[in-house]
Amino acid sequence: MRMVITGLTVLAASAALAADGGVARKIFDRMDVPAGYETVVGSADMPPGAAIGRHTHHGVEFGYVAEGEVEFTIDGEKPYRLKAGGFYRIEAGKVHDARSVGGSAKAVATWVVEKGKPLAEPAK
Repeated sequence: MRMVITGLTVLAASAALAADGGVARKIFDRMDVPAGYETVVGSADMPPGAAIGRHTHHGVEFGYVAEGEVEFTIDGEKPYRLKAGGFYRIEAGKVHDARSVGGSAKAVATWVVEKGKPLAEPAK
């Protein structure tokens, strides 16, 4: 009987989480993570006109612009701008840069990179 009550409690708790008071979740991207990789989550606060600098990662980067506007340049692609709420994805090994446009900006990113290697390396 105790196991049944515990199971019902877990089911009720799961249902309560599903009905989360009007919170809207939005999935931006989904990917498998192979063995030998790690996930890093961080942000970049960019003063007006600041650029991160051309660099690359040993894995994929994806994120969104949390504040302001950011211009992304990725080698071999046309530059593009995203305002707050815009989502981006940069494939592994692609040389890229980001800079704030028209004021300060903030981007929040997740990197899935090879474990034991630097998060970012300057472009050669």
